[in-house]
Amino acid sequence: MRFFRRHANLLPLCPLAYGSVGCTETPARLPVPTEAPAPPPVAALPTASASATAEPASSDAPAPIALGWPDDARCTVTGKKSALDPGVPLRLGPGRDVFATALGQTTLKVALIGPNDTPSGVADAESGGVFVRGAVDMASLRVHPSHALVLGAFFIPHRGASLVMERLGDTGIVVRPPLDPRVVPVNALVDEVTCRDISIDSPAFDPLSALPQRPGVRAVEFVPGIAHFSLTETGKPVVGVRIDDTGILGRTLARGALADRLSVVIGGDVVFGWVAHTAFFEVNKGSGSGTSTASDGIGIRGKRIRTDRCERELSLSVTLGGSSQVVGALRAHTTFDVAAEGAGGATIHVVGSNIRLATGAELLINEHDGECSTVETPAAH
Repeated sequence: MRFFRRHANLLPLCPLAYGSVGCTETPARLPVPTEAPAPPPVAALPTASASATAEPASSDAPAPIALGWPDDARCTVTGKKSALDPGVPLRLGPGRDVFATALGQTTLKVALIGPNDTPSGVADAESGGVFVRGAVDMASLRVHPSHALVLGAFFIPHRGASLVMERLGDTGIVVRPPLDPRVVPVNALVDEVTCRDISIDSPAFDPLSALPQRPGVRAVEFVPGIAHFSLTETGKPVVGVRIDDTGILGRTLARGALADRLSVVIGGDVVFGWVAHTAFFEVNKGSGSGTSTASDGIGIRGKRIRTDRCERELSLSVTLGGSSQVVGALRAHTTFDVAAEGAGGATIHVVGSNIRLATGAELLINEHDGECSTVETPAAH
């Protein structure tokens, strides 16, 4: 460009540039711009033919799950299901057939939706490389305290206590704890808790940490019979604790003129409140505590043609009652047994998964393009 500006008057003019002007003629010199303007950017617009021939979405991607995740969930609870809780039936949709049951050690994420008195939910369940989604009835789901939690102002359930969800409350969930037969509340013990107060699994915590005061070293032994606990020193009883003739130890939280505020551990749960002086006497004994354990869940296995593993995630379908529906996914690198093969895909069983199928239901995948390989074949007999 600099050369052109400096020597433009010396360059011969081309006939192609000036039409009828010959190269031997010298036309008037045109002004030379100081800088050539840049052409405006042109956006690349798709043509009709390009849109018509656009490639469809990759067929290798897992098919969408038939049951969608609710966007109006009132509460979402998560965790790994305890093996001590009942299995959670998973349905093809609200009110439809059960296609599988989530057993112990299955990781669950459950969205609870209204209405308040008859709530239901949608659950994502995963175990041993199998992921499925199904509708759940709230009555079949057990949740546990996520921390030391006071119910009814006098009761603290133990770690792992299986709370029954009664209904959706104004701001949370109304739950009912299981009670030791020796704990007899005056009225039904139900209370509303927040979603953060409950979990599918059973986190570790010390129930005594929720007491209004830390228990003192002063131990008391209850008189055999029924010890009545009140919310205030002179209030009416809200719960009774049956004391057998072997005696049950309590701890002092506060002392009063007519009653003391005591705590007592019954079956791992903590009951606390004001107890009349006539119902106990002081002793110099210690107290103990108990723990609970949970067992692993079971796997699912059937007849086996071979054992495979796929490098890519595959859609997981269930057949039940003559129809098939996509319910989830088989995670990549999950080992599974192929029980049968047909036009609809491979019927599989996943060893180590605690999601148990309903009677008559089968899991199917299509191994095509899943980059699957056989890792073991049954030995010939």
